[in-house]
Amino acid sequence: MERKQLEKFRSWFDNYVDGFYNNDDFVNAHLKLKQEHTLRVCREMQFLANELGLAENQKRIAEVIALFHDIGRFKQFIKYRMYNDVKTVSHSLLGLEVLKEEKVLEDVDKEERELIEKAIEYHGLKELPGDLNGQCLLLSKLIRDADKLDVFYVATEYFKHYKNKQKKVFLELGVPDEPGYSHGLVEAILNGRQIDYNHVRTLNDMKLLQLGWVYDVNFPPTLKRIKQRKFLEMLLGFLPQTEDIQKVEEKILGYVDSRCEEIKKKGIIMETVLQTNITEAKSGQGKVRDIYDLGDKLLIVATDRISAFDVVMANGIPYKGIVLTQISLFWFDFLSGDVEHHLISDDVKSFPQPFCNYGVQLAGRSMLVKKVDVLPIECVVRGYLAGSGWKEYKVSQRVCGVKLPAGLKQCEKLPEPIFTPATKAERGTHDENISFEQSVDMVGREQAQYVRDKSIEIFKKAGKYAESKGLILADTKFEWGITDGKIILIDEVLTPDSSRFWPANKYKPGRDQESFDKQFVRNYLESINFDKSGPGVELPKDIVAKTSQKYIEAYEQLTGKKFHTMNNPQ
Repeated sequence: MERKQLEKFRSWFDNYVDGFYNNDDFVNAHLKLKQEHTLRVCREMQFLANELGLAENQKRIAEVIALFHDIGRFKQFIKYRMYNDVKTVSHSLLGLEVLKEEKVLEDVDKEERELIEKAIEYHGLKELPGDLNGQCLLLSKLIRDADKLDVFYVATEYFKHYKNKQKKVFLELGVPDEPGYSHGLVEAILNGRQIDYNHVRTLNDMKLLQLGWVYDVNFPPTLKRIKQRKFLEMLLGFLPQTEDIQKVEEKILGYVDSRCEEIKKKGIIMETVLQTNITEAKSGQGKVRDIYDLGDKLLIVATDRISAFDVVMANGIPYKGIVLTQISLFWFDFLSGDVEHHLISDDVKSFPQPFCNYGVQLAGRSMLVKKVDVLPIECVVRGYLAGSGWKEYKVSQRVCGVKLPAGLKQCEKLPEPIFTPATKAERGTHDENISFEQSVDMVGREQAQYVRDKSIEIFKKAGKYAESKGLILADTKFEWGITDGKIILIDEVLTPDSSRFWPANKYKPGRDQESFDKQFVRNYLESINFDKSGPGVELPKDIVAKTSQKYIEAYEQLTGKKFHTMNNPQ
C-alpha cells in the first residue's frame, strides 16, 4: 500500500464523519466520542506496529484497519441513537457495508483489501475464529489490542468522572448503577475466562467485563502499556471493596505479572508463515519452501517451516524465512564477483502477475530466480568436524571417504576444508553421504570437479569474512544448477539453515558448540530420542523462541544490519 493511499483514506474519513454532524448536541457529542476514539486507536496501532517492528507497508495496512474499524458506528448511532450491537446491528458488518457502498477500498490490492476487511469484521468478536493464521491473524490481533488500549482509557476516564459526578463524558452504557455485581462474572474471571456482554446486568458488571479483557491481550507491548497506565488498578478501585473483588484483584494483577515474566524469559513469539496462499497459482512444496513454476523462472518463497534430520516439524520458527532470504541475498551480492547465481529479483513489485499483488505474503521472503537443471548432489563443505561428520569419523576415521588425521576432537578445525557430497533426498527421506567418486558417477568428472573446487573456494572466502565478524563457519551446503551450458549457484546460500555458524569467542573443541543454526533444534530432538522419521513433532515454545532469536542474531552479526522483525504472538 502506498503512503498516498493512506493519506487519501484519512481525508475520506474526516469528510465522511463530518457529514453526520448536525444541530443536535446529544448526537454531536457521541459522534465526537467515536471520532476521537478512532484517532486514538490509530495512534495506539502506530505504537504497537513500531514496537513489533512491522515494515512500512504493514504499518500502513494496520493504520487503515484502525481508521476504519469503527466506521459503522456513525451510521449506527444516527439510526439507533445508541452504540449497542446487541440491541441494534453489528457495527463491524455495518462498517464493511459502508466501505463497499462508498467504494473506499476498490483501489487497494486484493490481498491487502481482504486483510483489512477480515480484521474489521473480527475486531468486535468475543474470540477470533480458530482457523485464522499468518497476516490475517496478526492484524486481527493488532486491532483488538489497539482498540482495547483506548477503550480502557475511555472506561477509566468515564468512571472517574462518574464517581465525581462530573458530566464530562457522554457515554451511554445502558445498565443500571446498582451497588452489587453478578457473582457468576467474578467466577469467570477467577477461572481465567472472559465475560460475555450478554451477562452484564449492572455498572459493576461492566467493570468486571472490562477487567476480563486482559485475558484477550495478545502482545507484550500492550501489556506493558496497560501496566504503565494502571488501567486495571483504576477499574478495580471503582468496584466495591469486598472479599470477592480482592480475589479478582489478585487474579488479574497476578496474571499480568506472570505474562510479563514469561515474556521476559521467552521473548515475543510472533505468528509463523507455514504456507503461502496465492489463490491464482499452485505451488510445489520443498521441505521448507513453496516453489511456483513460471516456465523459464521460479518463484521461491522461504516459509517458516523448519526441518531437522530431513523431517519437517509440526510448527515453525518465527521470521526464519525472512532471515534465510535476506542472508542469501547478502551472500549473492558478496560472492557476485566469484560465481554466477540464479537470482533475478527480490522486489515483489517486479514479480509477474499475480505474485506482484501479494506483497504481504511474499515481501522479504521470496526470490524470482532462473530455472535451471539442478545437479542431483548436495555440495557439502566442512571446515570443522561436527554433526554427522563427527559420528562417521568416530567409527572409521573418515568422512565421506576422505581420510582424516587420527586423534581429532569433536568440532575441531580440520587441516583444510573437505568436500563431502550427499544425495538429494525426497521429502520425508534422508540425505545420504557419498564419496567424491560416487558424485562423479552421478554428474560426470568435469562437473563434479568444478562444483567441488568452486564450493571449497567460496567456502573459504565466506569463512574468512565470517571470522572478521566474530563467527566461525563450520560447514555448509551449496547447490548448483546448469543453464545455458553454465554451472551457477542456486537455492539458499550460507544461511543458518544450510550451515553451522558458531560464535568465535565461545569456541572450544571437544564438545558441542553454541550455534546460530538449527543444530539447536537437532540437539533438542536428540534429547527426546526423536526417531528421525514420520511426522515432525511440535517444538516447545522455549526452543522456538531461542531458535528464532539465534537466526536473527546470525543475520545481524553477519551483515552488520539491524533485523526488523516484521519485514514483510501468542
